[in-house]
Amino acid sequence: MKTTWRRIFYVVIIVNLLVGITLSIINAVQYKSFTAFLSTFMDTIFTTALGSLLMEHFRNVEKGIDTANRKAEGMPPLPDKAYSSVPNFVGNIINSQVAQQNQMPMQGQMPAQGGNDTWVCGCGAVNSVNANFCKNCGSPRK
Repeated sequence: MKTTWRRIFYVVIIVNLLVGITLSIINAVQYKSFTAFLSTFMDTIFTTALGSLLMEHFRNVEKGIDTANRKAEGMPPLPDKAYSSVPNFVGNIINSQVAQQNQMPMQGQMPAQGGNDTWVCGCGAVNSVNANFCKNCGSPRK
């Protein structure tokens, strides 16, 4: 359960990092000095790290308050991933990639033979009996 202020704070941290890197590059070009780049860049890294620590603290505080409230109301606690500091879209992308990898058969592995409600393509993919084309390679059913 991310609150709006945590989402806003996350965006502020990212913007701080992007602006800081941009200013570091501008300083390096303007003063033609790597030291000028480092001075601005180190400030950016410090404020980003401090912001990340604050985000983790806020997550822990929010989790503690929410867990206490749910316990008082007789409800079970939420899983830890409900309090993640990372935006949900990152987790969704990672989870979808893992799911796609799990669906593709590995080379050298024979998938289980299909029953009455499936058919097996020449590429080894098991397809629904209603499918006219293979879901893996797209070849027509024979």
